[in-house]
Amino acid sequence: TGIAPYLMVLMVGFLIQLCFVYPAVMMIFSKVPVAMFFAGITEAMMVAFATASSSATLPMTMACCEKRGISHKVCSFVIPLGATLNMDATAMFQTVAVIFLTQAYGVILDPMQIVAIGFFAIVASSTCAGIPGAGIITIAIILNGLGLSNEQLVEGFAFLFAIDRVIDMFRTMLNVTSDTVVAAVVADNENEINYELFNNIEEDKDILE
Repeated sequence: TGIAPYLMVLMVGFLIQLCFVYPAVMMIFSKVPVAMFFAGITEAMMVAFATASSSATLPMTMACCEKRGISHKVCSFVIPLGATLNMDATAMFQTVAVIFLTQAYGVILDPMQIVAIGFFAIVASSTCAGIPGAGIITIAIILNGLGLSNEQLVEGFAFLFAIDRVIDMFRTMLNVTSDTVVAAVVADNENEINYELFNNIEEDKDILE
């Protein structure tokens, strides 16, 4: 019974991030059409989901963004940097996973500890490599000092590893989407996006060329 609420909280969080947070960021900070932009990066999202690796998806991510009119100058700086440092879905996963483990073992967290967990999750996620399963390794940084015994840590990690592959696919897709959103916002504000190319739907047909 503990797995279902854990997965539900993660998936709802991922859905809110994808359907509400990212579109809101684009509408507030740029004039990039949200629906058309997401349609243009679908291939990158699918590759990210299948590989669970933002590094393996990097060429496709850059190709999708450049096909949408974002300049190579912006893509070549923002997207590789984002694939290394911008791991918001991983930070969300780590926060939920740590709180889940502490609750499972009866550790009571006060509000300041929860805030600290969120902060350390952001820091820990930025140190993750863009490879499958990397996000779960750095959870150890956050769990340190929360009162769990070595046996509990081993059991907790074993549980998280057992279901991590599916979660990793979703969070990698979100991480890659976040990188493209940031690239679009930066490009729009720096006048480095070609809206003629952006609106050319025919360009989407040869995304791999």
